[in-house]
Amino acid sequence: MISNVRIFARALALAGLLPLLCACATKFEAADAARVNTIAIQKVDEPKYYAFTYFVAHQNPVLADYNQEFNTAMERQNLHLGAELADAVAQALRGDGYKIANADEADAVMNLTVGGFLPDQPGPTYSAHAAAFEPELTIKARLTDTKTKKTLFQQLYLIANNSIKPMDGTIMLVPDEKYYLASTKDLFGKSDVAAAGFRSALLLVADHIAQSFKKP
Repeated sequence: MISNVRIFARALALAGLLPLLCACATKFEAADAARVNTIAIQKVDEPKYYAFTYFVAHQNPVLADYNQEFNTAMERQNLHLGAELADAVAQALRGDGYKIANADEADAVMNLTVGGFLPDQPGPTYSAHAAAFEPELTIKARLTDTKTKKTLFQQLYLIANNSIKPMDGTIMLVPDEKYYLASTKDLFGKSDVAAAGFRSALLLVADHIAQSFKKP
């Protein structure tokens, strides 16, 4: 069954209370972009994947007991969201003229984490609210100066189709509807689409980071 905590957390977000749960954003300043030339990207932990409905009355069955099966389906699609996120961000930074280096050689270090609809939830989900199952996850990015340990950039990305936008500086990116799945049967029968839905979030985030890190 779906925990009341998850339903309550979702309700908080929909009520526009996400600012109470997330850190504010830090913009990458032009002066820092000018002097930072090498960036290290720390290894990103691989998340677990979840599939569930938010309301028991939904036409599809609750999927709390099927999370292991869903992870197995994602494994068969060779989904490694942590490593793939690091690669996508590295490519975006190289496109902006930065060199990717080891931490002991870099001017700054990038830390990336992958979470659920809210950052403290276990991991990316395919969630059904009214009709289709949709990919939902958060990605946090933080860039720290190697010498001063100052935070040069910090951003939380919410990948979801939510009618209420966050008000704390969190950036919401809406996944393409082609990755929505109509039923439980499709969720497992079209696991390639589900994996592609998760992967599509990486390109959205990497593209925004590329825009944020452009050199003056």
